Amino acid sequence: MKKLASLVLLLFFVGCSDDPQDPILSSDTGTTQNDAGAEDACVAETDEAMCARLEYVCGTLSGDDNCGKARVVDVCGTTACAEFTTCGGAGVLGACGCSPETDAELCTAAVAECGPLNAVDRCGEARVVASCGDEATVCEAAETCGGAGELGVCGCLETDAEMCARVGYICGELVGVDKCGVARTVGSCGDEAVVCAEFGTCGGAGVAGECGCTPKTDVQLCAENNYLCGILETVDNCGTARTVRCTPDCICGDNVCGSPSETPFNCPADCPT
Repeated sequence: MKKLASLVLLLFFVGCSDDPQDPILSSDTGTTQNDAGAEDACVAETDEAMCARLEYVCGTLSGDDNCGKARVVDVCGTTACAEFTTCGGAGVLGACGCSPETDAELCTAAVAECGPLNAVDRCGEARVVASCGDEATVCEAAETCGGAGELGVCGCLETDAEMCARVGYICGELVGVDKCGVARTVGSCGDEAVVCAEFGTCGGAGVAGECGCTPKTDVQLCAENNYLCGILETVDNCGTARTVRCTPDCICGDNVCGSPSETPFNCPADCPT
C-alpha cells in the first residue's frame, strides 16, 4: 500500500513539470516574457539618415524619425544649391529649385513698361516677352516706346538737328515747339557761310531758315551806281547780270534830274529834256 502511494505522488510531480509556465524551469533560463520585450527597443536613425529617408537635400527638416519621435535637423545636405536655385525655390521643401517669374514680373524686374523684352529670368533662362505694355495705352501724348533712347520706357526726344530738319531749316536761328511739345530755341540750324551759296544769305529771299537772295530794284542799282539816266550794265547783289534803263526814272528840268522816290541829283548835260 505504501508503494502505491509513493508511485502516485511521483507521477503527480512528473505531470506538473511539463507545464511551460513552471517557475522552477523558467528560473533556469533567467528570461521572462517581460525581459524578451525589452530586446525590441528602437534605435534612432542619424540626422543624415533621416534627411535621406525624407529626401531632404537642403534646409531645415522637422518631422518624426524612424522611431516616431519628433525631431528637428537644422541643416540637411553638405553642399549649397546650384546657381539660380534656392532651397525650396520651386515650391518643394528640402529640394533645390527655381520658380521663374511671370512675364509681368520679368517686365517689372527689368523696369520695362512697354514694347517687347529680351531678358534672362531669375532662373537663368533667356526669355522673350512679346509686350510689356501697349504703347498707345501706357505712353503719354507725343511719347513713343523707347522714344527717349531707353528701350522699354516711354519717352520723347528730338535733337536740334532733327528739329531743324523737321521744319525745313538749314540755317539761322529757330524758335519753335519741338515734337515733344516743348518750346525750344535752336541757336543755329546751319552756318550761313557754309551752307549758303555765293551771294546767298540765310533768309535773304524772305524765307526764314532758307538760303536765298532778293535782287535790288532798278532804281536801287541806278542810285548806287550814280546813274541818273541812260543804260546801266551791271551785276546785281545776287550775282545776276542786269541791263537797267535809268532814264525813264529821271525827271529832268531846271538842271535837276531824279526819281520821284529818290533824293534829286544834279542832271548831267546829256539828260533828255
